[in-house]
Amino acid sequence: IGRFSADPVWPVLGDPRGCLEFAQSKYLVWLQKEWLPERDKRFKELFKQGLTSAGRAANRIRIYEEMLDTMVRHRIHFYAEIARQRPDSGMRSEPRLQEFREMLSTSVSHAISCLMDSNESDRFAAGDMPVLALPQHSRYAHLESKLLDIVIAELRVLEAEGKLTGEADPQRDEHTRAEAGPVVNGQDCEGAGDRSHRAGVGSNRQSQGGKKLGRPQTIPDDRKAAALKLKSEGRLNRDAARVLYDTSYPSAQQVKNVISILRQYRAKVEKSVTPVPNIHNLSRKPNKIRG
Repeated sequence: IGRFSADPVWPVLGDPRGCLEFAQSKYLVWLQKEWLPERDKRFKELFKQGLTSAGRAANRIRIYEEMLDTMVRHRIHFYAEIARQRPDSGMRSEPRLQEFREMLSTSVSHAISCLMDSNESDRFAAGDMPVLALPQHSRYAHLESKLLDIVIAELRVLEAEGKLTGEADPQRDEHTRAEAGPVVNGQDCEGAGDRSHRAGVGSNRQSQGGKKLGRPQTIPDDRKAAALKLKSEGRLNRDAARVLYDTSYPSAQQVKNVISILRQYRAKVEKSVTPVPNIHNLSRKPNKIRG
């Protein structure tokens, strides 16, 4: 859900890392002061209602669906507040938002895993219901997908604001200025021909170091088959995304791509399977045409 630390955070507001730490600190204070006590209170009330472990599990999912929505929106609110106060920090630039998006995706995945563990531990301690009585993995996958949709939609607004204001990552700007060479009296030390050559080299470096141009990433069929097997076992989309993209921390967009990728792969497999001929039809002899 978040990172707790007893060490004080001293943010440098001109640095995107410092601004991120500042927003994270405000979020953790709210989380510890308001969100966690409210969650614990509502969870304790479930044991006073005379429900079975399966009933408490269903109610925990309902409570988490409401409270995780609030948690995600508050965390984005704290980030957006600092980003708008410090437009020079580059927090609304694409690389900073991508980093924050992956952080939110990891937090959501961790919260869903904690919810599953709580329900399973409660059932094991109560011993009143079989394992099949617990909510299926598809319930957790639906909740995670819903929260990731909120993350993508909210951060898309911030990204649009950054493009309107021309906000960029200050660290990338410093790197670009370092590649451009020294400047004397507002003029480059090199000639116009060198400047055009340097611009061409810079664009090539940007295409190689930043977004890679060309064909999209190709996922081997063995990874797709392994991910499809995980989904058939009721695992989350995030688990399948880890296998598809061969990464421990898939992004929110990669998690959303799982459904379409596996749907296309399943259709491809079903289409490539050769239909088995009917044995009874093969054993029959064709009727002779009588003259």
